[in-house]
Amino acid sequence: MSDQRLKSNTTRTKIAPGDVSAEVNLILAHEGPYLRAMNEIVFQYDREATIRSDREKNLHFRLLLSILGVFLLQGVVVLRPALTRIQQGINQLLAAKQELHRKTTFVELLQVVAVAANEAISIEEALQTSVDQICERTGWPVGHVYFCTPKTSTDLISSTLWHLDSATQFEHFREVSRAQKSGVDGR
Repeated sequence: MSDQRLKSNTTRTKIAPGDVSAEVNLILAHEGPYLRAMNEIVFQYDREATIRSDREKNLHFRLLLSILGVFLLQGVVVLRPALTRIQQGINQLLAAKQELHRKTTFVELLQVVAVAANEAISIEEALQTSVDQICERTGWPVGHVYFCTPKTSTDLISSTLWHLDSATQFEHFREVSRAQKSGVDGR
């Protein structure tokens, strides 16, 4: 209908060849309805694009949740038992390493004691080296040598051979041990 009016207005109005003000006025008169129609088209396009975008975002979110669910399931079903077995293997290796270290330390101690016994001038020197090496390798702060009595192998006699990391700290212990007549527990 507005197209017919436009034709009728243009046909009624005679425009001079250099005068465009009538055409501008005609365009301005129809500008409001034109802009409203264009706005409606743009808003409709925007609504449709928003709906498509929302659907796409929703799909991406669902896919992400599905992937995370698969990863979680994989972690529970596959990785957790594998990690448990790996941890058990590591613990076994650590235990074997500790046992190997203990045996190696013992063999080294036997070697040092054997060398000390061969190089020592007296039994006391060999025993002092032995007690010092035993305490050093075991981390014991105190070591003391006892002798078996000639009469029986179960009775012990305290000797003068000691290893003390701190002589002042363990002096009382040393004195109490000297006061005992025989045996480790004062028998």
